[in-house]
Amino acid sequence: MKTLCIGRFQVFTPDTLAVAGRTQSIYRTEVSTAPIRAGGAQRAWQERVSEIRAQDGNDPVRRTFDLAPGVPAVWYGINPRSPSAVVLEAVKPADDHWLKLVRRSEAGKESMAEKLVRNILASYVPHETRYGFCIGQGSLTIQPAERESVSLTLKHQTLGGIEFGIETATVDRPDEEGSGLDEAQAFAKSTGARLTVLRDQKRNVAGLTGDELRISLAPPAEAEILRFHWHYPGTAGDPTRPKIDISGSSPPAERRELEHAWDSLLDSLRPVPLEKR
Repeated sequence: MKTLCIGRFQVFTPDTLAVAGRTQSIYRTEVSTAPIRAGGAQRAWQERVSEIRAQDGNDPVRRTFDLAPGVPAVWYGINPRSPSAVVLEAVKPADDHWLKLVRRSEAGKESMAEKLVRNILASYVPHETRYGFCIGQGSLTIQPAERESVSLTLKHQTLGGIEFGIETATVDRPDEEGSGLDEAQAFAKSTGARLTVLRDQKRNVAGLTGDELRISLAPPAEAEILRFHWHYPGTAGDPTRPKIDISGSSPPAERRELEHAWDSLLDSLRPVPLEKR
């Protein structure tokens, strides 16, 4: 088993599962970490700016500068038809990786966006996953935001049909969509798919009571697939109790492995403290 952190939570996953993708957003700013490739951080940043300049055959770059000492940044446009829409992108090298931030803004409001991004940058603690808002290879210790969201995709390293997803998002009001059974039934009715409900019940995960659904779905002329889903609606305005959706899927032949990994994920999910204790 190995420990993974994602936003305000950590989870233990079987060694057979590997991260296939992840995204995080806080204060409406995309935040991520990535290993520094061969050639170093400076070369990697130069390559990134070159990629931006080459978009759509036009050069959308408005300005390149240092947002803070050792933190290169760039402002660029994202749509020639909307010149007021701009993006700030900045990276901060941290040991063996770097922290990347992407913030959308409006022309004329750049200074406010820069101040916010500086505050986020200053709160980053490399290799810390025991508290704060985890973004991969470290955590942000800035105060919780009204808008936070994370998404993590896991895939089985040897059984390609097994995949899991974990998503969390702060909410203004609880998302009472439930386990998704109504949606699955509507899909089956409209397509003629065979739907078998394997489990539909309440389940406590990380001290939170949500809806667990396990189904088998077989659309006409398509392979049957198992789909698992656990949903917690979230508590309004509470970053420690966001909306949570955990999903898993596999072919029927891999059901045993799916169930084992599913139970491991749900049983091990734990919140992490907002601050260092």
